Amino acid sequence: MMIDKITEEEVRLRSYFIWEREGRPLGRSWEHWFRAKEELNAERPSPVVNPIMQPRVEREVKPAAASPSSAAPNKKPRKRKA
Repeated sequence: MMIDKITEEEVRLRSYFIWEREGRPLGRSWEHWFRAKEELNAERPSPVVNPIMQPRVEREVKPAAASPSSAAPNKKPRKRKA
């Protein structure tokens, strides 16, 4: 879903209403303009951002090291020579 950008006309109209609401003061047009943009941005739903999926790294699977007991289960351990 694409969210529409705020148009200059929307900001102009909103800043005019702010100017009127505040009693039509002189010399505060920039303040009204930026406040109008903030109000309009606050009214719009924020876009849903999908997290970027990291590429899956295939890892090499190494076989488990063979332990002496698992290598030859049928053999008896050697006796030490004294």
